[in-house]
Parts: sequence; structure tokens; C-alpha cells
Amino acid sequence: MTTSLHFIKAYRLTVIPETYPPSSQLISASGKSLDIVGRSELSIQIAGLHIPVTVKVARHYLILELDFLERNQAVIDYKQGVISLADNMIAVPLFCPQIREGVVTCVDCVETMCIPDNTEMVIPVKSPTYFDGKTILLEPIISFQFRPVATAHSVNECQGGKTVCRIGNFKPYSIT
Repeated sequence: MTTSLHFIKAYRLTVIPETYPPSSQLISASGKSLDIVGRSELSIQIAGLHIPVTVKVARHYLILELDFLERNQAVIDYKQGVISLADNMIAVPLFCPQIREGVVTCVDCVETMCIPDNTEMVIPVKSPTYFDGKTILLEPIISFQFRPVATAHSVNECQGGKTVCRIGNFKPYSIT
């Protein structure tokens, strides 16, 4: 079974069949036509925010539609490697390899937290489980540094798919 259809089945999503003839044809970057099976509605999580989306379901891909980017005021910055939504309220890396030169490059917060003004905190974060029992180096992504908090370089132990990250809120107000 192909990747997108396996995902659809695993998460019990409904695929609404594409009408024939299709209202629009999608062409891949290689110039080949994409076989669109239908569309599905799901919720994606970006930086802790759950956003409902409609995706086109191709045999090998789930494709976000242009209206998602327009509705959420997406700005794609290839130079910085960042996509931001809602007038820069949310910014996430475009590309997030799990390993780069033996360093975990992306970790996620375990839960939403409120960081008081002018405070430094050590917060729990999720890390890939294949780093369990290993020492890793966490470094800030330069394009996210000070947006909205500062992240410290740290050497950490991973256990149970988790580690910790030291951050600082240098603003005169709390940040969630």
C-alpha cells in the first residue's frame, strides 16, 4: 500500500472521491501528472496549534491546497528555511532533518507552557526515541532564536523519547 493511502487508513480518515473529470490537474516538480484519489479533512499540529486542513490525496502524497496558505497568511522564506503563519505568530522550519552530523536538530515541547516575563526555564521536550540512553547536543535554530524566546546550547541525556531544553523569556510579559 502506498504512503498516503496507508496514512489515511491508519488514522481512519475519510477520502471524498475526486469528481471526474477533475476540476484541476496537478503536476509534480518532475513534470509528471499526479493521480489524485480525492480529498480528506484532517487536523495538523504546527508549533502546538491544531489547524483543520483539507488535503488532496494522491497515491503517494497528501498535498496542502493553496487556500490553506492564503487563509493562514503563510510566508515561505527559503533563505532562512522557515514558513511562518498568521502574521509571524507561528514560525517553523521548512526542513527538519532528524539528524544532522549526529545532532538532534528539532525537538518539540511536551506540553504548552506559560513562561513568565524575564525568566529562564528548563522545559521538557520530545526527542526521537533512537537517542534514548545517548548524550545529545541541542542548539537553537538561528532563524528562531529570540522568536519569541531564546534557546541555550545544551548537552543532554535522552530517556523515554524525552530530554530537556533551557530557554529564556527576555520579554517584559509572559509567553505561552
